[in-house]
Amino acid sequence: MASRSSPRKNDTKARRECIDRLLRDGIVIAHPPEPLLDTARDLEKTGIIRAQVQAYVLCANPRDRDFPPVLRDCPGKITLKDGLDDDNHEFRCPECERPVFPFLEEKHRFRELRAWIQRQGILSFVLAEMAKAELGVQELGQGVYRCAVGPMGTILCIADYCRDQQYLTREWASRVSTGYLAVNPHDLQHRFFQEDWLNILPLGAVASGEVRLAEWIREVASKPPPAMMANASLPIYSRTVLPVAVSLPGPVPTVRRFVVECSDNMVWIEGERVVAPQAGMRYDIFRVLWDRFLEDMKNGASSDAYRPISVYDLMEAVSTRQGKFLEDETTVRRTVNRLQEDMETAVKKKLGLPIDRHDIVETLPWKGTREGEYGYRLNPRTVIVRPLQSG
Repeated sequence: MASRSSPRKNDTKARRECIDRLLRDGIVIAHPPEPLLDTARDLEKTGIIRAQVQAYVLCANPRDRDFPPVLRDCPGKITLKDGLDDDNHEFRCPECERPVFPFLEEKHRFRELRAWIQRQGILSFVLAEMAKAELGVQELGQGVYRCAVGPMGTILCIADYCRDQQYLTREWASRVSTGYLAVNPHDLQHRFFQEDWLNILPLGAVASGEVRLAEWIREVASKPPPAMMANASLPIYSRTVLPVAVSLPGPVPTVRRFVVECSDNMVWIEGERVVAPQAGMRYDIFRVLWDRFLEDMKNGASSDAYRPISVYDLMEAVSTRQGKFLEDETTVRRTVNRLQEDMETAVKKKLGLPIDRHDIVETLPWKGTREGEYGYRLNPRTVIVRPLQSG
């Protein structure tokens, strides 16, 4: 007869899988199932994570009554805010900026779960687990604790939060009885040196109840030093793998440059599209700044002499491009802010390059008659213009 797992064991395994998914900082999970939502609530109560469930509708959804919009393939996702359930309440698509009435049109709603790791909550959770077992804990540094277990004591190191490198070396781990706790389950295969004698435990195993932390620490204390260790050698020459060299850190270059291209309806940075055809006002704002930038370049202006444009002049220029009058300067300011955020996010995530919010579209204090006003321009110190090659 085939053996069957106990319901208790299956429940623990399922809970462990949910916890491992949630222990990735900033994770976004679309259409989260109820067991995952229940686990997120439990972890939030213990302080391990901060969770947020948001409802949203799609700008272009074939199942909705308002389909098709002008842009049939618009990827816009409109987040619904709590308390705004009036049938006549208008939302704006963040991509194409068309007005959307989720409640009046009875658009299909979706949910997504976002989770963020709470460092202090995890430290408190681990300390509480050790305190319950009366292990005689002494804090040696952030994320590093000495437990009065074994002849010489045992070290528990939360690897993600340890700032003292001596506890993270092979030499230390081989000489001193040490257990390592990994918060992010992804780290088990990608950040830890892979040797069987190392004592590594994922936080998810503790939070799910699969492993009792105190019992595991006692097991670590009872283990003898490793009899054998893998040799780690540095090759002088290799045909397949480049040698790894360790050197003193040098100064980090502070000068940043970004190659920018602009077509009739799109913008690229370093060959990566950052403003799409459906961006609407964001593209129109960028194009006004772009044309002004090219004009100053043609006139041979120095970097300090490149002209910013006030929000009111920018609003008038965008109105001319769109052929309609814009009354609300707040919308223009918010659109500029979103344009800056979109460019910064795209460069960081897609290209992995360091970039500041103002490296492409720069905000400057406006020397006008209104106090607290600002002007905008493309940053002449970091933007390099290139004839259109992408697309």
